[in-house]
Amino acid sequence: MPIHMNPAEFLLDLINVDFAVDKNAAEIQLRTIQDIWSSSSDASRLSNTINHYVDNTAQTRSYSLDGSSNNFIMVTLTLLRRSFIKSYRDVVVYGIRLAMYLGLAIMMVLIAVLFSLISYWLSNMVPTAAAFFTWIMWLFLDLVAAESLVVLISSIFPNFVVALALIAFANGLWMSVGGFLVSPNILNVSWKYVFSYIDYQRWVFQGMMVDEFSRQTYSCGSGCHYMYQSPLASQCKIDGHAVLEQYQYATGRTGRWVGIMIAIIAVYRLFGLAVTWFRRT
Repeated sequence: MPIHMNPAEFLLDLINVDFAVDKNAAEIQLRTIQDIWSSSSDASRLSNTINHYVDNTAQTRSYSLDGSSNNFIMVTLTLLRRSFIKSYRDVVVYGIRLAMYLGLAIMMVLIAVLFSLISYWLSNMVPTAAAFFTWIMWLFLDLVAAESLVVLISSIFPNFVVALALIAFANGLWMSVGGFLVSPNILNVSWKYVFSYIDYQRWVFQGMMVDEFSRQTYSCGSGCHYMYQSPLASQCKIDGHAVLEQYQYATGRTGRWVGIMIAIIAVYRLFGLAVTWFRRT
């Protein structure tokens, strides 16, 4: 080791071959060091000492290290305790993570609110607080589901161009079977039960449709022309429920549809986590 050099830096330079000028020579040198250490008497004594300690410790402990459920619970609790201690001592690391996650959630809410403040009222939709905030809820769930889809596809295909193309294709498919371009009651069996039911845009769209048309009554105009039959036809008006019946959208199912959206988001996230774990291992 050169004089006046930090021992830690010297050892890092010695074993870290990724940044070596001659990578092949560095790898040969590292393997030589490993072989010399493996065949040395010091390595043999150290290995015997470790094995002796492990054998004695295993005999004195009241629980085994065979991966039993009790040991798993103890390991989990120990790791949680250490994580809490670390989070208490190192506020910056966990604070930044918490702020990042909260910021991401707030960003989604802000996007939904700012977009709706302009587009909702310009579209002459139902001018009530309940309808407005229901619209924001559906838009927020739609954004979270779209983000979860991006996470899943990016985890499977960690290439920007490939992931971007597949995400665009998926969104185009969801738009085609979501009820916006093609009415869901005329989709054939394969498109309806294979793709439409797992399409998060479908549940958002019909939720927004119910939010809008279940609260509205429309005038037929001076000529009293209407394309939707409703009980208000004699009054030259159209009940918004007639529009929903035309598309076969039932009312009173908002809670069920929100639950389906949450389930789709959770499945996307779990699949993305599973793919990430599988690729890591």
